[in-house]
Amino acid sequence: MPPGVPRTVARVTLLVVRLRRPESGLVHWLWELLSSIHGQAQLARRLTVSSTITSLSANSLREAEVPVLPPANLHQAVELVEASEAAYEAAVEAARLRREALRDSLIREIGYKSLHEARG
Repeated sequence: MPPGVPRTVARVTLLVVRLRRPESGLVHWLWELLSSIHGQAQLARRLTVSSTITSLSANSLREAEVPVLPPANLHQAVELVEASEAAYEAAVEAARLRREALRDSLIREIGYKSLHEARG
């Protein structure tokens, strides 16, 4: 899992994937795919639910459809997805900062102004 990524593929179970060529970009592509809405839906359809635990067997996981891009396109696809995620996170952070600035300004201007007027 890339560092700092808040999305999850599994909440309790560990999934280990070993590739012959990890530098190919397939690991990152697989991560992006499994953490996407489409990948999550594929996994959810294959879950087995008992009275105490929800599980995904290796055989069920093997049945999942995994589109694999040509090796030349893997890195570019992952970079595009990661850039999109970074832009989204930056926009969320900017919105949070605007909200905090507005809230703090309103509290300072309205709240403290009325406090000073009441004392004044």
